[in-house]
Amino acid sequence: MIYTIANSKGGVGKSTLAVQIAADKARQGRDVLLINGDRQKSSELAMLARAEANAYPDIACVRYTEGPELRAQLKHQRNKYDDVIIDVGGRDSSAMRAALGMADVVVVAFAPGSFEVWALEEMDELLQEALSTRDPFPIYAVLNLAEPKKDSADNTDALTALDDYPVYTRLPFPIVRRKAFATASGQGISVNDLKPKVAKASEELAMLMAVLDK
Repeated sequence: MIYTIANSKGGVGKSTLAVQIAADKARQGRDVLLINGDRQKSSELAMLARAEANAYPDIACVRYTEGPELRAQLKHQRNKYDDVIIDVGGRDSSAMRAALGMADVVVVAFAPGSFEVWALEEMDELLQEALSTRDPFPIYAVLNLAEPKKDSADNTDALTALDDYPVYTRLPFPIVRRKAFATASGQGISVNDLKPKVAKASEELAMLMAVLDK
């Protein structure tokens, strides 16, 4: 399966989600390739930290930040892995368009805040363009970096904004802004590998993985 984690707006935690998904897939015994399609290199640096810590199992990581290269390499390598996770975005780019065009599943991470919500419209346009050239595919929108109080005005306003964009399937749970996610992702590991484990972070990741594992 190819999972594209995307948003044309930076700072919404998509690289953290990409690392968490990749690391948790690896914990399941899946052979995982993580593609860094974002010039910020966040997920690539996380995998470097994972390798330096000798975390097991290994997760292959490559960088393709241009659309033609990403598309060509993905066609060549996709059958070598059980799962491919593509971390791409922060802006509209050829890499993002290629990743949307080849994904089996797209996860759009968005955060509370006016600028973040406004980016949903640009992503809607990119997704509609991808859908016009291929068969339909699942597109999940997950509220990431959410306020701890789940029914806060910021969280509610962000979720309500999705009503204007039927292309998204809204996930019924947020991923809360937690230090555990940042700490684990900085080490290239799943929050389930943290010691001591942070139960709420593990529960939120488990809900996300349950959707992606269907």
